[in-house]
Amino acid sequence: MAKKSRHPSNKRPSSQPVPGLAALLQQAAALAQQSQFQPAAHLYQQILQRWPDQPEALHALGLILHQSGNSEGALQLVGRAALIQPDNAAIHSNLGALLAGRGQTQAAMASYRRALQLDPALIQAHCNLANLLAGELQLEEAATHYRQAIQRAPAYAEAHSYLGNLLMEEGKLAEAEASCLQAVLLRPDLPAAHNNLGAVYRRWGKAWEAAAHYRQALALQPNFAEAHYNLALVLLQLGQFKPGWIEYEWRWRLASFAGVDPGFAQPRWDGSDPSGRTILLWAEQGLGDTIQFIRYAALLRARGARVLFRGPIALYPLLAGRPEIASLIDPQGPLPLFDLHAPLMSLPYLCRTELKTIPAPGPYLEVPATCGLSAQLQQQLTAKRGALKVGLVWSPKLFTPRHFSELGNALNNSERYCALKHFEPLLALANIQFFSLYKGERLGELEPYRERIVDLGSHFQDFGDTAWAIDKLDLVITVDTAVAHLAGALSKPVWILLPHLADWRWLAARSDSPWYPAARLFRQPTPGDWSAVVAQVIAAMQDGSIPR
Repeated sequence: MAKKSRHPSNKRPSSQPVPGLAALLQQAAALAQQSQFQPAAHLYQQILQRWPDQPEALHALGLILHQSGNSEGALQLVGRAALIQPDNAAIHSNLGALLAGRGQTQAAMASYRRALQLDPALIQAHCNLANLLAGELQLEEAATHYRQAIQRAPAYAEAHSYLGNLLMEEGKLAEAEASCLQAVLLRPDLPAAHNNLGAVYRRWGKAWEAAAHYRQALALQPNFAEAHYNLALVLLQLGQFKPGWIEYEWRWRLASFAGVDPGFAQPRWDGSDPSGRTILLWAEQGLGDTIQFIRYAALLRARGARVLFRGPIALYPLLAGRPEIASLIDPQGPLPLFDLHAPLMSLPYLCRTELKTIPAPGPYLEVPATCGLSAQLQQQLTAKRGALKVGLVWSPKLFTPRHFSELGNALNNSERYCALKHFEPLLALANIQFFSLYKGERLGELEPYRERIVDLGSHFQDFGDTAWAIDKLDLVITVDTAVAHLAGALSKPVWILLPHLADWRWLAARSDSPWYPAARLFRQPTPGDWSAVVAQVIAAMQDGSIPR
């Protein structure tokens, strides 16, 4: 049987030669450069049919697949290219980016290191490796790679911005400001540079300058969630609640809030009339935040809603029996029936809270009738005597960051810590009995002062015990911790010692708190100056400001 011709009989075979590999690669690269990715991918596939191990085609097709969303296919192709051509720095650098995108941090760092070993001038590889190192809290090496990138490309604004952000999170504000300013000068159109510079100014306490740069970042990139959130913190600190709460809702788009929303099937409450509806309120952040914002349960009940609450069980002894909360839900148990839900810290936004309309009721937590303290400690607290009974807390709970994104929280935590030794002038005052309400890792600081301070905190079983003790005191003196919120919520006179950059909820340059009418605020005049704060407290005690 005669073999069939490959060409129709009425056509002559093409006389054009089949393009060679170099020409095909050049054509495919030109198509990719013109953003014609589909034709480019098709041509690369044709190349790989004829030359299956051609590394340039594997590499380029892998990048096109990544751009189209096929990260797994991209990783396979670029990985093959790196095996075939192990001395190609660009392939290893892109392989590092693909591995990092899939969460394979250690493998990604190895690829970047190999790329830089082959070509130390790869600026983006230096920055990408530094970003991963920072994420692993290897800050010194990360800074080294940012600086190497800057040394090789002084006009590369992104490297200056990255370095500035790292320095800021380390608390090196002067160096951070210089780096971020350089980034903005080089690239005024770079949103991240303005956001990072704004963050530096916020840490300096320059709220208006910070807000200006956050707004510039948003003008350049309107959906920049981090800049929205940072702007929220500044606006709330300045008491500009209406725009501040709106911006604060952008927290739900932050990577750090991924997984916080419980994903209930029922819709979120949108602020409309809640009468006749059952609303489940849920805690999204810490104990102090929960204590501060659970006050909105009473506001919702007054508007006709039936309110349920799901949050830290440690607080349930303080909420049991409150008329505004119909039921406390076990976080590990089954969900009850409800119509709507809302995260606690969205309630000021949903209730359109402004500075003059903060719901600041009298005591809105329950003091348990009994506590777990020993009879001896209870007797010391309740004894009728002339000495003023003052509770002390000098430290928040220790916080150890696990990732670069948590460094800011760790720095805030450390700035709120006032070593107990700073209280020595206060402890020297006569006619005062001090009680430690602290429970945590820094309890050892109490040892030299046990003759002057009665240790209650280490005996607390839960927040019910803490509330019971606070109720028996005349005054609580504390740094910014959940105890400060607890004392405020119980309407107990509380003097709160604040760092130079205080949390937004304490507003700016105020000695009172609209959130807690019984609170008085004492602020550091300069960063780290706790001695001046304690001196303010002593002066307040000596001028007759002591509540009895």
